[in-house]
Amino acid sequence: MGTGQRKDPSQQRSQATVARILSATGQVLRAKGYTGCSTNAIADAAGISKDDM
Repeated sequence: MGTGQRKDPSQQRSQATVARILSATGQVLRAKGYTGCSTNAIADAAGISKDDM
């Protein structure tokens, strides 16, 4: 990851969640474009709650 904003997750479960969020972000951007992309849309696509982001 290495964005500098947050520390990289060390637990396997956390790494899987980050991977799901990143994949879902790409899906939402392709389907809805930049203006249709939101944390709610990404969380829905990733199958997680918005609070987990």
